[in-house]
Amino acid sequence: KNYHFYIYQNQMSSKKNNSAALYHQGLKFLKGDGVQKNIKTGGNYIKMAADKGNILAICHYAQMLHEGEGFVQDKLEAAKYYKAADKGNLIAMTNYARMTFNGDGIDVNKKEAAHYFKKAADKGDSESMNCYAQLLIKGEGVEQNKTEAASYFKMASEKGNIPATNIYALMLFKGEGIEKNTHEALKYFRRAANKGFTESMVLIGQILFNGEDDIIADKTKAAEYYKKAAEKGHIDANYIYGLMLDTGEGVPSDKSKAIEYYKKAADEGHVDAMVNIGHLFSKDEKNPKNKEEAAKYYKKAADKGNVSAMCCIAQMLKSGDGIKENKADAAKYYKKAADAGNVIAMLNYSIMADAGDGIPEDKDEAQKYRNMASGERNESETSHTD
Repeated sequence: KNYHFYIYQNQMSSKKNNSAALYHQGLKFLKGDGVQKNIKTGGNYIKMAADKGNILAICHYAQMLHEGEGFVQDKLEAAKYYKAADKGNLIAMTNYARMTFNGDGIDVNKKEAAHYFKKAADKGDSESMNCYAQLLIKGEGVEQNKTEAASYFKMASEKGNIPATNIYALMLFKGEGIEKNTHEALKYFRRAANKGFTESMVLIGQILFNGEDDIIADKTKAAEYYKKAAEKGHIDANYIYGLMLDTGEGVPSDKSKAIEYYKKAADEGHVDAMVNIGHLFSKDEKNPKNKEEAAKYYKKAADKGNVSAMCCIAQMLKSGDGIKENKADAAKYYKKAADAGNVIAMLNYSIMADAGDGIPEDKDEAQKYRNMASGERNESETSHTD
C-alpha cells in the first residue's frame, strides 16, 4: 500500500510540474473525458498550465477569460495572457491584435494592433494578411502604403482568403496602389465569385454590362452574374437584376419577374427598388389592388427621403388614386419634395397653397414656392447654356 501511494504521489507531483500534463488534465475536465465534466476545475488546471508557460494553455485560458467560460469574464486579463503567448503563436497574436484594434476590454491602440497583425501575417496567417493590408490602405496604426497593401492582399489571396481576393481584384480594376489591369482583376474577381463571394459577382456583372477597357460588353453574361448574386441575397444585385428584367437588357423583358426581384431588394430597404415597384404597379389600370400596392411602396420610399416617390405619393393622395384621398398629406409630401429642390413639387404645392386646396389658403407661401420654381428653372437653363 505504501509503495502504491508513493507512486501515486510521484505521478501527481509530476503532473503539477508538467504544464502539458496539467493542460491535458484540464481538457479532460472540460470535455468530461474519463472524469465528471467540470468547467471550473478544467479551467483551473488550464490556468496552472498557462502560468507555467504552456502556450496552448495560455491561449485557451485567455479565451475562457474573454468569453467568461468557467471564470468571471475579464477581457483585460485575457489580453494580458494573449500578449504573454507572443512567442510565435498565431492565435494569440491575432486575438490580441483584434482586441487592441477594437478596444475590446482594453484601450484602443491601432499601432500595437498593426504590429501584431503584421507579425502574424509574416508567419503566414491569411486573415492577418488581410487585416494588415486594410490598415495599410487606410493608414491606421501604420503609415499608409497602398502598394504594400496590394502585396499583402495578393499573398492572402494566394492562401485562399476570399475577401482579400476581392479587394486585390478591386485594386487591380481601379489601378489603386498597383498598375491597372482589368483582365487580371476579372481573373481574381472570378476566383472569389466561384467561391460564392457575392460582391465579386456584382463587380463582374458591372464590368461585363458596361464593357471596360478592351473587355467587350456582354449584358447576357452580366445578367447571369447579377442573378447569381441576387439568388444569394445580395440586395443591390436583386435591384439590378430586377431592373434588367424590367427593361429587357441582357434578358427578355419580364415585368412580373422584375417585381419579384425588386421586392427582395425593397424588403431589405432598397429605396430605388421601392420606387420602381410603385411605377410598375401604378401603370396597371385593370387591377385596383395594384394601385394600392403602388401607393404603399411609393409611401415607403418617400418616407425614406426619395423625392420622386414624394411626388408620386402626393399625386395619388391628391386624386385618391389607389389610396384614400387626403389633400393635406398630399401637400405635405409636395412641400417636402419642393424643399428638396423638385420644381414640379414647388409648382404643385404653390397651386394648392394659392387655392387653399386641402390646406389653408396662403398667397405669400404660394408666391414663395413659385419664385423658388422660377429660380430653379432659370438656374437649370443657364447651366445648360453654359
